[in-house]
Amino acid sequence: MESISEPAAPNSDPADTFDDLLELVMKLPENQRVCVYLFYYEGYNAAEIAKLINKPHSTVRNYLSDARKALRIQLGDDT
Repeated sequence: MESISEPAAPNSDPADTFDDLLELVMKLPENQRVCVYLFYYEGYNAAEIAKLINKPHSTVRNYLSDARKALRIQLGDDT
């Protein structure tokens, strides 16, 4: 997600930006939402998440990749 973050506007509150991003994350499909939350907010790596949700490591990586793409679109960054 670090590749999709944009600099905050000069007068914006960083907490607002965080809340906006968290709101978008919570709108993701459950499998993506859980993986993003565990990876970025709780600090688990993909292998640990795979064990927690009983899915292959490659599946977790795909969920994270798909979630990043969806968030980029929502944030207006189509690159």
